[in-house]
Amino acid sequence: MYIKNTFQPDDFGSFISNENAKDGAVVKGISHIDHIALATLEGNGLIGIPGVSKRLFSALSKKNVNVILITQASSEHSICVGISADDIEKAVQIVNEAFEYEIERGKIKPVIAEKDLAIIALVGDRMKSHQGLSGKMFSTLGKNNVNIRVIAQGASERNISAVIKQDDVKKALNALHEEFFEENIKQLNLFVMGVGNVGSKFLNQVGQQKKFLKENLKLNIRVVGLSNSRTMVFEEGGIALNKWEEQLKAGEKANKEKFFETVNKLNYRNSIFVDNTASADVSKT
Repeated sequence: MYIKNTFQPDDFGSFISNENAKDGAVVKGISHIDHIALATLEGNGLIGIPGVSKRLFSALSKKNVNVILITQASSEHSICVGISADDIEKAVQIVNEAFEYEIERGKIKPVIAEKDLAIIALVGDRMKSHQGLSGKMFSTLGKNNVNIRVIAQGASERNISAVIKQDDVKKALNALHEEFFEENIKQLNLFVMGVGNVGSKFLNQVGQQKKFLKENLKLNIRVVGLSNSRTMVFEEGGIALNKWEEQLKAGEKANKEKFFETVNKLNYRNSIFVDNTASADVSKT
């Protein structure tokens, strides 16, 4: 099957078949599942006790709770399962009832539930024979402040999965796509405060050097936010540096706290804050 771009029908597109690709790429894709919750059962009462996992999964299965991801510590001190967020309340009740005896005697803690999560995964073939893929994945996420709650990896290494916050999914997908599929071009997202003499010269230099930086240093620089003492503006697709003054003039009223809140809310990968002000308050923030 060929998947074509309707805007560019003459391009080759993507070819899907039942044969392994010959392009040499180990990682073939990145996927994610939204709306996930974690249910964790832990305690000394799990260590060395046969049949604990069976009791857990049987209890969930009888109530039609589908388990999407499973991980268990080698110490056997805890078992963690990923399920749909819609089932988490039911799952907590089911498991607590199944282990009621152990919980009452303090051998096992009541189920710990975590919501607002998602699963992100690298998918590929022959990943088992290539060293460092897991490290590369987790290093990329770590550099972008994406906290990993749970890791799961099959013995075949065709799938490496991690559970992260739902709010970090977009940033994680973009960062991993940049790391594994783009031609070593890193995108930097700039948030600039202060566009006076120094700030305006800085923006002009970025605009002039943009092509050089991309071709020679493999850096794609995008200015996402601008602020002076009067107004501020954000443009998720990037502010046009040849007309940033008009865009800033038409922006909303400047507010330092709101500016930083928006930076955190956008949660872009490789985000850089540039302070071109003479304000001690801004530098302290």
